[in-house]
Amino acid sequence: VRTKVLDRDTNECRNCGWDYDDRTENPDDPRTQLEIHHARPHVEGGENDPDNLVTLCNVCHDQAHRTEELEDPDSLRDWLKE
Repeated sequence: VRTKVLDRDTNECRNCGWDYDDRTENPDDPRTQLEIHHARPHVEGGENDPDNLVTLCNVCHDQAHRTEELEDPDSLRDWLKE
């Protein structure tokens, strides 16, 4: 499932556009990896299904968890770069 989500999202953060090529261009960047985020969390019945998952860099992933309104799947969708 992870590979399908990464492929769908062209191996880049859906919020800021960061990808692994950026890591080699700027080694001081705090973004170091791509992570898979659940739009609807497991505790709320969210599935490990590509339709419920989105690729985020580690910085945006942390921000999504720290920002309370982004825990709502609709708000998360609005926050993501299209």
